[in-house]
Amino acid sequence: MSKRRRKEPGTSRPTSGKEGSASKPLATTSHGGPKDIASLGMATLNAIAAELGLPMGIVRKVLEADPSLIEAFGAIKAESSGTAEGELPSAMTGTSVGARPGESAPTESSPAIAEGLLVDLQSPHARLFVPETRPRCCQIEGSQAVKTPGMFTIEMAQYDIRIYNSSSQQITRIWGDPHVNENGGGDDWHFGNNSTFVLTDGTKICLDTEETSPGVWLVHGIDIIAGNDRYHFGTGGEAGLTKDGNEWDKSHADAANDVSAGIFAMKSDGTWAKQGKDGHFYDVQDESWEDYLKTGDVTGDNSQKVEINELQQHSVLYDHLPDYVEAPRGGEWDKGPDGGSQFETMKLQVPVNRPKFVQFPDSNLVQTPLGYTVEMRGMEILIWDLQGKRITRIWGDPHVNEKEGGDNWHFGGNSTFILPDGTKIQADTEPISSGLWVVVGVDVILGESRFHSGTGDKEGMHTDGKEWDKKHSDADNREDAGIFALTPSGEWAMMGRDGHFYDINEETWGAYLNDPDVDLDSRKRVDITTQQEFAARSDQLPIEMIMPAVGEVHEAELPAEAGAMRALLEELSSLISPERFNLIRDQEPDLLPALAVDHQLAEYVAQMPMPTLRLLLEHAPGLIVKAPSDKAPADAIWPRPEMVGLPEPTPWWS
Repeated sequence: MSKRRRKEPGTSRPTSGKEGSASKPLATTSHGGPKDIASLGMATLNAIAAELGLPMGIVRKVLEADPSLIEAFGAIKAESSGTAEGELPSAMTGTSVGARPGESAPTESSPAIAEGLLVDLQSPHARLFVPETRPRCCQIEGSQAVKTPGMFTIEMAQYDIRIYNSSSQQITRIWGDPHVNENGGGDDWHFGNNSTFVLTDGTKICLDTEETSPGVWLVHGIDIIAGNDRYHFGTGGEAGLTKDGNEWDKSHADAANDVSAGIFAMKSDGTWAKQGKDGHFYDVQDESWEDYLKTGDVTGDNSQKVEINELQQHSVLYDHLPDYVEAPRGGEWDKGPDGGSQFETMKLQVPVNRPKFVQFPDSNLVQTPLGYTVEMRGMEILIWDLQGKRITRIWGDPHVNEKEGGDNWHFGGNSTFILPDGTKIQADTEPISSGLWVVVGVDVILGESRFHSGTGDKEGMHTDGKEWDKKHSDADNREDAGIFALTPSGEWAMMGRDGHFYDINEETWGAYLNDPDVDLDSRKRVDITTQQEFAARSDQLPIEMIMPAVGEVHEAELPAEAGAMRALLEELSSLISPERFNLIRDQEPDLLPALAVDHQLAEYVAQMPMPTLRLLLEHAPGLIVKAPSDKAPADAIWPRPEMVGLPEPTPWWS
């Protein structure tokens, strides 16, 4: 969903151009004062530790990690020579976390957090607050300011946003229609539609823009998010600090599906990187205003991949992660489900007996936990369901046939196709002529298992799935490449610039050659399964993080209120037929809670033929978190993997 809001009536809009808003000349400032911890003195250090409620060792560790904080505290100390020993000056105790202008100073029963040291290493919860006294670094008369967990100061005025580091140095200015000045310099690059800037402490600066003339935009609304804190400035909402950051972030896209928009992450040197189509970040190339107007897009340097930190990763991915995945603590992620997870049952298998429905006698085959068979031969990839119904054909240079029809759409560069159980089918392509590509290699990945077909590696099953996934991007940063997810209808959706998935517009081969890109319909957003969401971002998450198995429900996803699960099950009964509901209740009742909280998975079940569902419930151990039946029918082709915590069983197909 877009962050766009309606412009409030009566608000004025300047003419486009590069004048910006009236302000003081750009400058950097310095507090002056001590440059090392010893110069602060024990009295100041003790007062800081007492006010924050942190051990002295943590205070020292934070100051050692960011020496610029020492200078900031030193300046406050210099201004507070009348303060009693062991007591913090008023500048450091005047505003509590989340305080708004006009609120009273904290009392002994509600201690404040010091302005200078905002990161509590023992807590994963980010916070914003409004300084009671105007920060000295602010340069624009009448502006508003907010401070972030990483000691950044964000100054906001009409059509002018300035970001200062903990030493009060201006590191970014976003102004005008809109231009981005990095590190206190002149215009470096430009953007247009709704975009988000992520600071190194994970704070998100979400900018809502409106088009003033073709290709020219102005920022009208600003939302700054850290944890559950959100500060709004400008049109489109109530101004000030509110406690709805998580909910707001989940319900608003980080960027528009427009080449002029993007998700940007601050680098350690104060410059910016842009998220590419593969989900990774790349250095933003400098561009003149004239060149930007010709193309209307923000150019990333694909040769300059940028690694962002864990806090930024969490913020960028937050819209798409389950609610129970908390922000990193001390740089360490919550690794997902607990040790009882049955994720190990989620793996790929090579069938011993070739299914009769496959098209080629000499093709490579691999099967997935939800019963899909992926057939690979030469330049062709075929995807079948458990009963042998063709779901997708990828062939030629390359064309995509959805279900059993003809060509629906086309692509070119390296791309990834994700099945509902989280299996990734990565197509490695090579150009054969200008604008024409063919598939030369395929890697099918699920967890640690990886099956390779074609050129580029040894054909067959490998056990390096996670490592391989981390090292290889899911898609080229090209308009003719993408990350795609299979929907219950058997059609494919494509990941947009905002990280959500959208329906793909069908296109003739001739139309594609005239404009070689994959066209999505930004009006038709598509929901995908929990496993697909995870797989689409698995190469950006810590390698230790575990994808939940199909049918597994995290305890945080279960409703706590009495009677709530009954209500969810009643809602589920309206999504799937009574015949299917009763079959699952009788054969695999443990699956019902998973379907009740994951309606997208329930939709796949609702559209699944009854014979397929029966076969899956009885013979797909990767689907249900429990031991499978011991005996399979004579015509079964389903492989049986080992179960976690149990000795590996004798395969029934041997």
